[in-house]
Amino acid sequence: MLRILSLAAALTASSLFVAAPSAAQPGAFYNAIPAAAPAAGRTVIRDQIWSCDGTSCASGRGDSRPAVVCAVAARELGRLTAFTADGEAFDATALDKCNARAK
Repeated sequence: MLRILSLAAALTASSLFVAAPSAAQPGAFYNAIPAAAPAAGRTVIRDQIWSCDGTSCASGRGDSRPAVVCAVAARELGRLTAFTADGEAFDATALDKCNARAK
């Protein structure tokens, strides 16, 4: 019994060191990957707080449609290489429309 408990504890501890993918930050509704890392770690875009970790940016759910949020994020963060809303990634066509507003 003691072996099982120590094995379970070791597995739990080792799972803490597994890195989450940089494309998605846990708990975020929107995830964006800018082509160039943003200068600020946090920025407010249209009343939404975006947190950036150097490779990706994330925000909670907003009132606008995902396409609008993507376009506004691209305008403020620069060209995006990927964008997801509620776990659904934008396809190439949607991402191109989004990047039409990029700075």
